[in-house]
Amino acid sequence: MEAIAANEIATPQSEARSKSGVWQDKREIPLEERSDLTISELEKLSITDPYELINGRIIFKMANPQHSHFQGEIHTELGIYLRQNPIGALFPDLSLRLFPDDEQNLRRPDLAFYLNENAPTSDEPATKAPDLAIEVFTSDSGFLALLDKADLYLSKGGKVVWIVIPAKSSVLIWTAAEKRWEYQTLTCPELLPGWSLDLKKFFVWPKTTTGK
Repeated sequence: MEAIAANEIATPQSEARSKSGVWQDKREIPLEERSDLTISELEKLSITDPYELINGRIIFKMANPQHSHFQGEIHTELGIYLRQNPIGALFPDLSLRLFPDDEQNLRRPDLAFYLNENAPTSDEPATKAPDLAIEVFTSDSGFLALLDKADLYLSKGGKVVWIVIPAKSSVLIWTAAEKRWEYQTLTCPELLPGWSLDLKKFFVWPKTTTGK
């Protein structure tokens, strides 16, 4: 994604802030090159693209078609189950402040499931890790960073992390007790009793037909 300079999306209000010194010496630096960004600063810019903030560095989450497809499919599968079994809430691209006092860190899992007793209830970013965090991996790089996120979710109270990998037609299941690959049937009895997903059918990427 092309870097965005703060002055390219400045409003009259942000220009006034720059004159008062808030943006001084920073407004010409592309956001992606800075390492001192804060949540409050980014909120003032009203950025519409989803992003994460990792130690003051912004990471834009630009989903490709395959990523969007599988994120939507698993959202649908879980949504059907939860309508019949209202035991919790499912949130796509939920902002997480797992370090509530840290202005330089914000995470955003592709899907976050909370049991009812743990679900966030305010309009502010959630401060508790999801009971189940789901990430879809479809890029050529960044897998180690995704593993770091999974470890963070578990260290902050999450119970299960799924890393969905269409290229391998599999899901990496990560809990405090184990890491394992699943290729056949995805289940989560500790959080979603009775739910299952046939991965052989799930990992079917739509094919474009040509000719006839």
